[in-house]
Amino acid sequence: MEKKFKKDWSKLPMLYGFGVIFYPRLKLEGLESGLDNIGEFLAINTTDQFPIIKEKIFSLYISYESRFRNTSRVKRPQQRDDNPHSFLNVFGLSKKKKKTTTQGEESGNGSSSRGGGNNGGFNELMVYLSEGLVVNSSEMFDLVQWWRARALTWPILTRLAMDIFSIPVSTVTAEQAVSTTSRIFEEWRNALQLDIVEALVCIKD
Repeated sequence: MEKKFKKDWSKLPMLYGFGVIFYPRLKLEGLESGLDNIGEFLAINTTDQFPIIKEKIFSLYISYESRFRNTSRVKRPQQRDDNPHSFLNVFGLSKKKKKTTTQGEESGNGSSSRGGGNNGGFNELMVYLSEGLVVNSSEMFDLVQWWRARALTWPILTRLAMDIFSIPVSTVTAEQAVSTTSRIFEEWRNALQLDIVEALVCIKD
């Protein structure tokens, strides 16, 4: 069992890495620290995964930029949130030398560095990663609201982040639904109407 567990986690799913990068309290620093922690805990080598995930996220952003490059971008200050937090200690990021910012400071700095319109060399992902980690002491951090508040300044990056967060990290629910349906809609009971099948699946009868 231990051997199988280590084999499964020897390569972090790409989607998990993307989710960490687009979490403003972790970003690349959190991904690197998390991989180090996994490698240390499981006694496996995870050093090669960080550059692979980093390269993939930049490649994915470029494809989104090519598709949505005509999306308008405007300069807009973000909402201020002055709650400091200690979340970084969980991942050991408080030891990092890179400057972190509060949400208010982050919003202000981001607004000053972003111009209106679609500038030729503007890279939303680079701007996002270059800003400090968001510092917030509140355990109730609304990730979706945070990205929605930046939809006008980072329209392409926000679209990419929301697409990633909308992907289920597990197929258990879908597989369970298929398994339940197969037991309802079987060989000897295949004349049921669609609405009846849907109702039976919902009540799990």
